[in-house]
Amino acid sequence: MSKTENYSSQKKYLSEKKKSMKVWVDPEAYEKFKECVKKNNTSVYALINQYIKDYVEENS
Repeated sequence: MSKTENYSSQKKYLSEKKKSMKVWVDPEAYEKFKECVKKNNTSVYALINQYIKDYVEENS
């Protein structure tokens, strides 16, 4: 089984159910953010998704 075949179902799910968002961030701010994320045992993805959810709830 090729590497592409291993991820085809995952790619299909993500393309149908999720959206990707690329954000340009100042390198120093990003490094500090990553340190805080690690210190708090969470992930960048979890924090960004929670921020989006909270923002939408507060502003809808």
